[in-house]
Amino acid sequence: MKLVLLHEPAGWGHHPFYACLLSEGFLRLGNLTCVVCANPKEVKGWLKEAVGPNCLNNVLLIKALSADSGSKGFFKDILVTALKRKLVRWFELKYYIITTELHFRKKVDLIFLGMMDDFIPSKFPIHVFDFIIRRNWTGLLIFPKTKGLGLTFDLSYLSVLNRSAFFKCLFCLNENIIPRLKRLLTKPIYHFPDFSHRFSKDKIALYPKIRKLAGSRKIIGLFGVLDFRKGIMDLLDFAASSYGRSFYFFVCGTSYDKRSKSQVDTFETKLHFMHLNNVFYRNTNIPFRHFDEYLNSVDAIWLCYKDFPFSSNVLTRASLCRKPVVCVTGALIAKRVTNFNLGAVSSGFSPIALNHAFCRAFQRKKERGYSKYSDYHSLKSFLHTFSLLSGSL
Repeated sequence: MKLVLLHEPAGWGHHPFYACLLSEGFLRLGNLTCVVCANPKEVKGWLKEAVGPNCLNNVLLIKALSADSGSKGFFKDILVTALKRKLVRWFELKYYIITTELHFRKKVDLIFLGMMDDFIPSKFPIHVFDFIIRRNWTGLLIFPKTKGLGLTFDLSYLSVLNRSAFFKCLFCLNENIIPRLKRLLTKPIYHFPDFSHRFSKDKIALYPKIRKLAGSRKIIGLFGVLDFRKGIMDLLDFAASSYGRSFYFFVCGTSYDKRSKSQVDTFETKLHFMHLNNVFYRNTNIPFRHFDEYLNSVDAIWLCYKDFPFSSNVLTRASLCRKPVVCVTGALIAKRVTNFNLGAVSSGFSPIALNHAFCRAFQRKKERGYSKYSDYHSLKSFLHTFSLLSGSL
């Protein structure tokens, strides 16, 4: 049996969900698995339910020392004044490796970094990382560096991976940049499906109240991590316009760091002074097991993100719940929405453009590609590639 270390320490966004499904997948492939995550109890409950209680004999669950990827942690008081945060993450990873190998009395065969972006060196040579870790590793690239207005990528910094003796391959969420990555890197590049899971067909308990407030208007939902890039301020401007008043908006989510908290505070202040009667807002974290209940409670999903060229797991979850989405032209999400007919693409953030897009989203001129999209972004395809990778070690 191979010993795999899954590093997925963040407690926000899709990360808790990925920790559960990836650990399940690695166990089903027959691997001994260590899972470094923000909530080991949650992952343990998931594995007992999905795989069975006996699987826990083959898994080690470790609570992440720094669930927000390095800003806090076991090594902070000792090292953070002398070393860069990235180096702190490397030493924390070394701690996980030692703990895992002592537990299983076996060498770690492969490390999978769920947010590889946090580990790619910029101030230190890659050889330093290799020297500290000294184990085979791969990972998922989620947020490649951007330049200009934030819609184009600067991938040159990734060339350092060619000099790593232990780096095996790269998984990337953005299929559009894979050709460029293949020209840049000598190691294999694979598309990582932005997979999800249908948890519930129910609606939230608040739905009758929201439905009554909305009346005959269509309900547009924005859920999850909230910040300016999610278009929260544009949503308020649209809701206040003559076009937006024909819709009802349901916003629920929370911030995940100091920067996003400041932005959410600005949103709440503006919402308070605007006195809108067509926006229902709750500042609360949505557990991933209940996220579908929120999607099921609306008629369409707001994905009008600003300067956001990356993937969004909400798109897969909306497809599984068979809800149309509206996004803004110019990036990866818009291309996927168009290619799979998942809703409508707005030409911009003006109220008239958004109104036209939502009206088109509610007009089903042809069959939506919900099933095709969710099948394309399935966990099965990733696990097949991962099994070949781990089997070759």
